[in-house]
Amino acid sequence: MYRLRSPARASGSPFAARLFGLFYIFLLTVAGGAEAGVTARFETRDLQRGSSENGRLLAQEGHYRMDRLEGDTLVASVLLKEGKSYVIDHAKKFWSVVDAEALKQMEADLQLSAAAFDQRVAAMDPKQRSMIVDAVAGSAPAGAARKVEATGEQEEKSGFPATRYQITSDGTLVREIWATPWAKVPAALELQSAQSAMEAYYQRLTSIFANVKSQLLGIPVYDSPENPFADFGKIDGFAVVTKNFAEGRSLAETRLLEVKEGDIPAAEFELPAGYAQKAMND
Repeated sequence: MYRLRSPARASGSPFAARLFGLFYIFLLTVAGGAEAGVTARFETRDLQRGSSENGRLLAQEGHYRMDRLEGDTLVASVLLKEGKSYVIDHAKKFWSVVDAEALKQMEADLQLSAAAFDQRVAAMDPKQRSMIVDAVAGSAPAGAARKVEATGEQEEKSGFPATRYQITSDGTLVREIWATPWAKVPAALELQSAQSAMEAYYQRLTSIFANVKSQLLGIPVYDSPENPFADFGKIDGFAVVTKNFAEGRSLAETRLLEVKEGDIPAAEFELPAGYAQKAMND
């Protein structure tokens, strides 16, 4: 379930690119308070593999659901409602609660795996140990300075007038965002509230990986997915196209296809009937 950190930085790996595509789904959800719901559709393309995924976003009165689809087949969902969070696997027909207890257990499992990793490294001969230490230490985040700035470039993107923003890490381009003015999108206040809520939600998830450290090396030993919402709070507008980069290469692009307001049946925000409940680490 968990992946040990690889020598490649997490932000530049195909895994992180796919995960980013999944994370970006939530940007299109909206917070509560509106009488009508909001539905958004988008596409995320893996620019290295040439593959793509479809997504559908449903949000109404403080309830949010994100669907990942392969073609027209529903594969997985994330449901946020009434202060609780759920992940749903439609292929295997089960759902799990993502609460404080589940996150605590996830961190404990990761700590056990990190301890086992330390034991393996300690048992190696000096040359092997040095190679492992160099590889893992070289992939550890070094507190890179992250900067978000508008470039002044303007184009039409996804049917909206948009301004380009670039995000750099220690001077290296890692993300490009095209954002349209808030006045151009429906439910702007709800979208702004959603960004703040999702940033806080994913910060709780991603911080677990950073907290799990090798006692032998003193650094995180797992790939830690970045929280993409931290950047969106620093731009003036709603992101309609986002692209990730690593080492000068384009990794993934997420593009808004449609966003519209309209009532959504309450049943869309219920857990599927007949699905089993499982713990996150099962």
